[in-house]
Parts: sequence; C-alpha cells; structure tokens
Amino acid sequence: MVNIFRKLWLNEKSYQETYREVWEINNEIEIMIDLWPWLNPYIEIEWENEEVVKKYSNLLWFDYNNWIFWTSFQVYEKELWLDYEFINSLKEITFDNIPRKINT
Repeated sequence: MVNIFRKLWLNEKSYQETYREVWEINNEIEIMIDLWPWLNPYIEIEWENEEVVKKYSNLLWFDYNNWIFWTSFQVYEKELWLDYEFINSLKEITFDNIPRKINT
C-alpha cells in the first residue's frame, strides 16, 4: 500500500506501530487485545449489537458498568500526559522510541 500511495504522490505524515490479537467467540463477537507503543495493553470488544457485547463481557467477568470508552489519543493523555497535538505531531511512534515531552 505504501508504494501505491507514493506512486500517487502522497506524502507520508507519520508511522505508527501497533499490535493486535483478535479472538472470536462462537462467530458472534470479537475481542481484541491491543498494544500501542508506551501504553499498557488493553482489551477492546466491538460488535454491532451492544447486548451481545454486554453478554460476553459478563461471561468473561468484565464489569460493563466500569468500562472506559476512549480513543487511543485519550489513553495517551490519561496515562502519559501526552496530548492529542503532541501525539499527532510525531513523525514516528514505535515501541523503541519513547518521546520526552518538553513543557515550555
């Protein structure tokens, strides 16, 4: 895909690594374990029907009432105090390059 975009004269803004494991239960729901650079792993459960998500969250002993509904940008800000503008300005986000935010 990168080569196709380059042939279309598109410029790469940034590069970000992530890892995701996807688990499926009964062809009914997917549960993802996400790992983003510098963050603790977290679980995502997504499906078209909220009732199915609640059903499987209970089966897996997750308390749906205590869930957090955030974007990855919000997790970066909450866990690392790195705001959206800072994260969005980085050219590379990898598991090896840990940024140091400088307060000015």
